[in-house]
This record gives sequence, structure tokens and C-alpha cells, in this order.
Amino acid sequence: CVDSDDFLSENCVDVLLEKIKNIASVNDCVGLLGPKVNISKNGDEKNWKIPANEFLYFRDLKTKYNFFGETFLIFKTDIVKNFTFPRIEGEKFITETVFYNQFFYDYKLFTFDEKLYYFEYLEDGYSVDGLNLFFKNPKGYYYSIKSDLWHLRKYGGSLKSRLSAAARLYAWQKLFGYKNLFKEKYKPSLFYAVAGKILSVKFYGSYKKQYEEFKLKHDKNR
Repeated sequence: CVDSDDFLSENCVDVLLEKIKNIASVNDCVGLLGPKVNISKNGDEKNWKIPANEFLYFRDLKTKYNFFGETFLIFKTDIVKNFTFPRIEGEKFITETVFYNQFFYDYKLFTFDEKLYYFEYLEDGYSVDGLNLFFKNPKGYYYSIKSDLWHLRKYGGSLKSRLSAAARLYAWQKLFGYKNLFKEKYKPSLFYAVAGKILSVKFYGSYKKQYEEFKLKHDKNR
């Protein structure tokens, strides 16, 4: 997975071909995982380190190794082709975590620490655009939060992460007036429905302010 404005090292393919030998016959491994190198002038100065030559679940990076940086992912096609992105009428984007959630909790990744992938944050890039992209595709973002909460509950995510997802879900639901959208898909339990509505105040104010700024800017550009 390589963004159009990023680039790979000259020896990238050679290194990956060697790494693939470690996972070819490992049925519960979905692919390879390594670090991305941020070359932006205002890039993250933290020295993120991924443990090398280990089989781990993607969630282990955060919970076990306190890694929050960008990752380089290489997947086994015969596994990931069995999963798809949902199609939402009238929208053009949905975050890739919706796709990853379908297999990241069941399959492991084999890690490497070689620097093969280089990127930078652009002023008009997806990462910088942030919530504006979700404001343009609000149903897709709502779907992604429901997916996150459901998988965190099923696979033992921390209470903090589950409550945060619930709060974001109900703040977004209130902002756009969603009630029965995707009602049967990734349905929250009663506990998270109540907790999410109470805690949504934390996110709703911020969402509402940014959405109003987004609409104002969008109207001016028409």
C-alpha cells in the first residue's frame, strides 16, 4: 500500500522478497509490517521503533510497544481479496480501517525495521485534511466508528478506547441526526449506547464547531 506522493527505497523490493520467505507458509499471517519514514520539515520527531522479526497483531503495536507512528503494510493477496469495502450510496470515501478491521484481529503480521518507505505530510493531503474528508462522507465515517467499537469490544480493546469510540459515535450521530443508519451492522450494546451518549458531549462541541467552519468555507468556494 503506497500513496501516490510517497516513495520507496531503491532496495525495497529486494528486501521484501526476502522477508516474504518468512511468511509464505504461515497461514495465520496476513503479511508484513514495517515503519514509514517521515521526511516532512514539521514531521514527528519521536523515534518510533517497531520490533523486528516478530509475529504480532496490529493492535500489539500500541498496547504492547507504545507505537503510534505510520506503518508500511504488505498483504497476502489470497487472504485480503476475501474482504471488501462497504459501498455507501452518494459517498466517495471511507477510511481503510473499515477494511483492516475485518482481518487485523484474526491474522498476525511479520515485522521488519528496515527503512524502505518515505513520506511527507502535504498541505492538501488526506492526513492534513482530517475531519473535512469525513464531513464530505459522513455516513462512511459513522460506519467506521461503529466498526471500531464493535471490534474493540469483541477482541478486548481497553475500556478507554471503547468508551472513546462510543463517545465519538454518538457525537457524530447527534451532529448529523442519524438514528437508524446501519442499524443491524455492528450494533452497540446497551452499556455503550448509554455511556456513549453521556460522554459524547466531549466530542460534540468540537465536531460542531469544525463542521460549521467546514460548511462556511465550502459555501464560500461554491
